[in-house]
Amino acid sequence: MVGLDLNSSFLDGPILHNSSLFELVHLQSLNLSDNNFRYSKIPSRLGLLVNLKYLNLSQSRLSSQVPIEVSTLSKLISLDLSLNIEPLSGSQLLKLKKPSLTTLVQNLTALEVLKLRKVNTSS
Repeated sequence: MVGLDLNSSFLDGPILHNSSLFELVHLQSLNLSDNNFRYSKIPSRLGLLVNLKYLNLSQSRLSSQVPIEVSTLSKLISLDLSLNIEPLSGSQLLKLKKPSLTTLVQNLTALEVLKLRKVNTSS
C-alpha cells in the first residue's frame, strides 16, 4: 500500500490548491488528522487522488462544505471527517449539504467506515 501519514505533524495553514500532494495519484492512504489547517476548505483537487482507499481529515480545523469531489473517490473504504470543530465553542465547522450525506453514501459504494462526528449533516 502506498500511504502518507502526517497525523499530528504540526502542519499549520491551508492546504494549497497547487500543492504537490495532488500529484501523488497512486496514493491509497492519506492521514492528515490532528493538524491546523486554519479553517480552510477541503480542496476540491482531492478528487484527483482516485486511488485513495483511506482518508482521514479529522481534527484538522477544516471548514465549510465538503466538496462534491470527495464523493467521486469510488475506491474509498474509510473516510473520517470527524471533529473539525471550533476549539473554544465546539461548533461544527464542516457540513454536508451539496453533496448531501445521501449523495456521498450513494457514490462511495466501497465505503465500509464513515466517521462524521460533529459534521453538520442537516439539510
